[in-house]
Amino acid sequence: MSIGTTGIRPSQMKAEPAPRLTIGMLSTLPPTLCGLATFASALSSAMEEAGALVKRIGVDEAVERQYSRNLSLTPGSPQSRAQVAHELNRCDVAVIQHEFGIYGGPDGQEILELLGAVNVPMIVVLHTVPARPNANQLRILQALIRSADSVIVMSQSARAQLHTLVGEPVNLSMIPHGAATRELGERPAPAGRSIDLLTWGLIGPGKGIEGAITALGLARALGVELRYTVAGVTHPKVVRREGDAYVASLRELARRQQVDDLVEFDHVYRGVQAMLPFIESASVVVLPYESREQVTSGVLVDSLAAGRPVIATAFPHARELLANGSGRIVEHDNPVQMATAMVETRNADALEAMAARALELAPSLSWATVARSYLQICNALVLRHRLAV
Repeated sequence: MSIGTTGIRPSQMKAEPAPRLTIGMLSTLPPTLCGLATFASALSSAMEEAGALVKRIGVDEAVERQYSRNLSLTPGSPQSRAQVAHELNRCDVAVIQHEFGIYGGPDGQEILELLGAVNVPMIVVLHTVPARPNANQLRILQALIRSADSVIVMSQSARAQLHTLVGEPVNLSMIPHGAATRELGERPAPAGRSIDLLTWGLIGPGKGIEGAITALGLARALGVELRYTVAGVTHPKVVRREGDAYVASLRELARRQQVDDLVEFDHVYRGVQAMLPFIESASVVVLPYESREQVTSGVLVDSLAAGRPVIATAFPHARELLANGSGRIVEHDNPVQMATAMVETRNADALEAMAARALELAPSLSWATVARSYLQICNALVLRHRLAV
């Protein structure tokens, strides 16, 4: 029986390893302090751990200093856009993280010129889906959807909001925002929480911390004293505009509400992985956001994945994720409801039940799980693209 001219049986031949998928990731990136940068960095790392090669391309000069070997996109620069498009076209797939205003031009419309020059399969991740976009934002949103081979949102709330605005695109997928998680055996014991209430993340107007401080005063009037820690640095845009005035106003409010001895400002920036033990040390995370439209919150996802119950105002992403009983929703501008929810945290049984429900969500929110979902879409797009050539 012939075994071929090489003398090697087919069963003895070694299969060539599949080439690594190369992904171009365009986003703000660390050291820029914003949720988009944190998300893109974590997703890129998880994709690399899953075997992909990720080329990070940042937006702004600070990123260029951090990732000196990579290009960065300079808003307002046609030459920079051309260079970035060329680099993305050398990848198998381009993944574009999108928020309005970061790419230059009114509402960040320069992104459309860039995408028009990209000819590899393209995924657009929508971090913001405004309920009431202005005319230019709606135009940009529609153009992004037309340009993309795949559009990703991070919550069912975002999917519903997008459907209301433009109808549901046929290329739409929902993949949740990822979270830093521990292995089950690494999870610390639930006893001995050192913080009663915790609000964390970048601080600035709109986070609703004023309402939480007011509610803390109402809880004290009911005879319940709860320690409240606000952890994080002031958002760089707020600092550039007004320095430390915002945090000073919060300190003054705590003094007027006679809870300044209960409120601590931990003015330190921590990455999500470094923040994880801090989150786990809290009995409850409080997200008193003023926004009634927020369809994606990385702080919410990270808090639940860490097994912590959440008290949140009724923004869409919170209503969606806390529906399983992992926290409490309170109406906006209702400090009495907020205070009532805070007081309830003294009920150990209720707290334990909420924490257990939060932990149920963790496996589906891990960055490893999220990265696999992205890579499935990437591989499908690459295969379709190669078959079409």
